[in-house]
Amino acid sequence: MKPIKPGQVKVREVVIPDSIIGCVNEMISSEWDGKQARIEQKDLLKKVLEKDKTLDSDEIFDKHFFDFEDIFRKCGWVVEYDRPGYNESYEAYFIFRKKRAK
Repeated sequence: MKPIKPGQVKVREVVIPDSIIGCVNEMISSEWDGKQARIEQKDLLKKVLEKDKTLDSDEIFDKHFFDFEDIFRKCGWVVEYDRPGYNESYEAYFIFRKKRAK
C-alpha cells in the first residue's frame, strides 16, 4: 500500500446550522459601531442556545459549528478570531470588519 498524497485528501466541510448564522448576523448588526463588530464567543453561545433548543454546547464545539469565519469572508467581511493562549485569561471573541475597497 502506498501513502496517501496531499491531493487525495478530501477537506471535511462543516455545515453550519442556519440558526448559528442567523445569530451571528443579529450580533454583527447589534454590535456594529461603524467600523467593526466585536462578538464574544460566550455571548454568541448563549444566544444560539436560547434560539435553537436542538443544539447543545458540546455539539456546537465538537462539530466545529463556530468555525464560520470563511463563510463570512466569502461575503466580504474580514473576520478575526482570538482566544486566550496558555497563561492568558480573557474571553474568546470574533471581530468583523468590512473589507477595504481596492
